[in-house]
Amino acid sequence: MNKIATSILISSICVSALSANPFLDNLIINSESVEIKKDSSQVIFLHDVEIKTGFLTIKADTALYDNIKKIVSLKGTPSLIKSTSEEQNFNGNAEKIIFYINIKVHLLGNATMDYENIKISSNSIIINPQNGAVSSDD
Repeated sequence: MNKIATSILISSICVSALSANPFLDNLIINSESVEIKKDSSQVIFLHDVEIKTGFLTIKADTALYDNIKKIVSLKGTPSLIKSTSEEQNFNGNAEKIIFYINIKVHLLGNATMDYENIKISSNSIIINPQNGAVSSDD
């Protein structure tokens, strides 16, 4: 099976597993290679990872989808995040970006964000891309 078909198949598995989350509707994951770890219910996306949802785009070096925890975590030098929503305009970066089934997105490690003409820097930034709520704590 070629890389494109594999990536589409794996993305479909991830989308169906996370379909209860409206934030992750229309989830598309692209990468150069994919590994499936059945024993730990994980899918690893490697090299030039790009994730698109109806609300944002994230670029990173690697991504890990954990089907048990229902999270996607991305690592990069840095990982980049950008809103695609007209209502919530933001962009940022961090060493690690995690998005959870509860819709919150965590930027961890040297995190920065430009949000409504304000520059935010912290070790941890949490944002809800649907309503724009930003915090540094859960």
